[in-house]
Amino acid sequence: MVLGQCEKVMFNVGGWRKARQEQQMQDWFGYVPIYFITIDASFCEQTLDRDFCALIEHELYHIDVGRDPEDGEPIYTDMTELPKHFLDGQGL
Repeated sequence: MVLGQCEKVMFNVGGWRKARQEQQMQDWFGYVPIYFITIDASFCEQTLDRDFCALIEHELYHIDVGRDPEDGEPIYTDMTELPKHFLDGQGL
């Protein structure tokens, strides 16, 4: 049973289909997100707050910061100077 899923937003189509999907995200959220977390609403409706928070925390842990292999320091993007993130499929 899958209660939550974290995924990087990727549009695997081109042309008008990609534009339509981007517009839908824009309409829903006001921007196109980089990552998307989907959770089971039925589970969340019935569960304790601590279990809900644990599920969200678990999914957030899949988004990791890229680190320099030599010194372990975060890697920053040249354009935004923010840390580079990636989706870590680790078995948490």
